[in-house]
Amino acid sequence: MALDGVAIVPAGLPVVLAGPVVRKLTDTAVSVWVALRAATDLTVSVQLADGTGPTTTATATPTRIGQHVWAVLVTVAAPGGAFGAGALYGYTLNAPGWVAGDFALAGQNKPTFLGLPASLAGFRILHASCRRPHGNRRDGLVQALPELEGPSRPAVLFLSGDQIYADDVATALMARIRRVATDMIGIDETGVFGALPSLAGRQAAGEAFGLTSGAAGNHLWTFGEFVAHYLLAWSDVLWPANLPAFASADPGEIDAALDQAGFDAEVFNLQRYRDALPEVRKVLANIPVFMIFDDHEVTDDFNLNHRWCKQIYGAAQGRRTIANGLLAYFLFQHWGNVPGQFGGGSVEQLTLTAATFSGNSPIDATMELRLGLPVVVPDPLPAAGAPMRLLDGTSLRYDHSHGAADGYPCNLVFLDERTVRFWGEDDKPAGRIGTAALNQMWPAPVGTQADTPTVVVAPAPMLGLHLIEHVLQPAGSLLPDGDSGVDFEAWTSWRASYENVLTRIAAWKQVVLLSGDVHFGYAKDLSYTVGGTTSRAVNFVSSGAKYTSGLTLTLHLLGDAMMKLGLIRDRTFHGHAALTPAQRTLLQSPPPNGSTLPYDDMVDVLLGRVLRAGQETPAVLSQEVAQAYAIAGPDWQYSIKHVDDETAAPPGPEATAMASVSGAGFPWTGWDRTKSVAMIRALRASDLHRIGRVLVGLPQLARISFSTGPLVVSQDLLVSTGDDPGDDVITTSTSVDLG
Repeated sequence: MALDGVAIVPAGLPVVLAGPVVRKLTDTAVSVWVALRAATDLTVSVQLADGTGPTTTATATPTRIGQHVWAVLVTVAAPGGAFGAGALYGYTLNAPGWVAGDFALAGQNKPTFLGLPASLAGFRILHASCRRPHGNRRDGLVQALPELEGPSRPAVLFLSGDQIYADDVATALMARIRRVATDMIGIDETGVFGALPSLAGRQAAGEAFGLTSGAAGNHLWTFGEFVAHYLLAWSDVLWPANLPAFASADPGEIDAALDQAGFDAEVFNLQRYRDALPEVRKVLANIPVFMIFDDHEVTDDFNLNHRWCKQIYGAAQGRRTIANGLLAYFLFQHWGNVPGQFGGGSVEQLTLTAATFSGNSPIDATMELRLGLPVVVPDPLPAAGAPMRLLDGTSLRYDHSHGAADGYPCNLVFLDERTVRFWGEDDKPAGRIGTAALNQMWPAPVGTQADTPTVVVAPAPMLGLHLIEHVLQPAGSLLPDGDSGVDFEAWTSWRASYENVLTRIAAWKQVVLLSGDVHFGYAKDLSYTVGGTTSRAVNFVSSGAKYTSGLTLTLHLLGDAMMKLGLIRDRTFHGHAALTPAQRTLLQSPPPNGSTLPYDDMVDVLLGRVLRAGQETPAVLSQEVAQAYAIAGPDWQYSIKHVDDETAAPPGPEATAMASVSGAGFPWTGWDRTKSVAMIRALRASDLHRIGRVLVGLPQLARISFSTGPLVVSQDLLVSTGDDPGDDVITTSTSVDLG
């Protein structure tokens, strides 16, 4: 026996292994991505969903990426030259020699999509991130399906990172990944990695060549493994009929550190993931999708800081792992983001051609350069630091932007926060995006460009939780290798980089930030004033679609209590291009007698953080600290406010209990048992109603909508409350007026 000991017979599989996935949609064309098990030209035909009007078709030849796997992207022009705003279109797939069963999509042989809306008020976005197959609870992405069948159908879906988990793979899934990699991809990389360790046995070996994930026992290393994970994440076709039992493992096949209880828990969650895949596949086939990576598509802590990069890129196995992850991302995600760039001898076209299966690994020095790996990591760093790489046209740019020229009613910007970092000191956090790279990915507006609202997909929250980013992560990073253990890489961890991106937000006036990464959802409101002009932004966070853990549940349950205790509170900051020598001298002493500071600001004073902040360029102090030290005249200031769902409880026992204390006789003096009991019940009901309204730590999918005049942006988090499809889905709603 073995966990996955039966070979896959490719000829017995449907021709379509994964997809179709609708990718970039403009007002004049749509692209469809498909993975196949046969070398067959694919034709996509598009027509109005009701079968009327003209039909347009396009055919493309697939690229062979494995022994029995081909990938293809077909771009089809709109019937009549342009898609009608809000009109429903259907499309079909066809190839020579296809028979019944070659393409089956949960009973739907003609998927549909909407033409882009004519105005921002009609533009609805779905947003998700972080789908870990063995994460607890069911897949939040499934909640998109009823949205597509409703009267207010969203136009697009944004996936903002961690579409796969390369470093945190359940053993039963890894057994299948290795089976698919062997039988379907067929690329041998033992020349780099040696004989592959037993299941769950890669932790120590991976750490030896620089990987820092604490869950790397089944880390993907080979190109075939990365490709296999994508195929299994987007489709049920290659999954086994039954997930294996612990007892089916051969002696020595599973690392001794994994016991049956742990194995069975992973299988329980994998079963729910697999069962939902037909619905997930239908979602991806019926709504245009834009994607961007975070770290787990490649590895946890991907390009964390200079020290991390020295380790990983200095080892042949480390370089190959990163290159394999990026090449798989290129084929499965990046291709559909920018289909128009795959021609004319572009770096995209050259990379795709070089990725064609030959029986050997497609990775060589030229491919590494095109994928964006540094040729060498400078050591020591120059005194002024260094960008990780330059966006000079010799390597891929993973960021992408879309706007009015494509038919969108707003600007869309997707940031690459991983491969263009700025290295400062060796053991300090990197700047999440270097200044030069930000200027290329999201330039400052010219003329009247800023009059159009902008949606920025930034994989990590720009407006994070102060408690985590300012207290817990810096404290944890003081431990040996603690920076990787606590993911010390928030935007705020490198002040100059953070202030630079806030300046860019302010220049664009009205900005909606969509983020994932942190495995819980929330909303933050930013007001930024400089030169007498105030700009507004909101950061909506939706994370994760399938990643519920003890920590996320704790945040979910205690969010309201944290707010009441002041751990989550509104904060205002004063920014100075540089403090004067006299102002810096003031910060060397305690605050003047009579000063009143919040607890966290007082801690910063005692730890010397305020003194150090004053020496930085730029220098940023909390408003309370600046006022206590009489440091006036900031060059800019900004306020960050937490926004939570303050909707009233629906009719029921909770609403009744809370309403009972709002009438005559409340408040009261003296002892009144009846009123005291009523107040206790009301407070309990209020606390129960507030659970998950401040921070959302259950599986979620975000629905983003706009209303205009003035511009109000709303996020509804569709939250899955249980393991089974019949369990309740609740909605938490937040809105911000951007003016």
